[in-house]
Amino acid sequence: MKDFSRQSYKYKQLRRARFRKDKYTCQRCGSKSNLTIHHINNFTTDVDHRYDIGNVVTLCEHCHTTFHQVYGYTNNTREQLNDFIKFYHRRKNSSAQRISMHNQRAGYRQKLKEKSEYENSQFILDTIRQAK
Repeated sequence: MKDFSRQSYKYKQLRRARFRKDKYTCQRCGSKSNLTIHHINNFTTDVDHRYDIGNVVTLCEHCHTTFHQVYGYTNNTREQLNDFIKFYHRRKNSSAQRISMHNQRAGYRQKLKEKSEYENSQFILDTIRQAK
């Protein structure tokens, strides 16, 4: 009888090979801890590709759990995985853009504040000069 368990030697070899290929990095968030492999086509139903390195991707436990919370545990597709990864990177990039815009606004506010302080000091000096 063939061993189709996730504890089999063949499965562990697949896992190590995929981790090496993905440089021990979650392909969604970039984490290097709590890694696991995610089967693109289900482990239990796609027997022909169960141990195919092209059918797995490295994800951290958090991203793996999130994927299955969003898409369920059966009938998963490569398109779902691609959308899942793209959505994260889009959100991450828009977050970076928001931070950049915030920093630009903060710099502008600082310049306005400095200008106001200069104008206020000039106003005070002019008022004092006029009072003399």
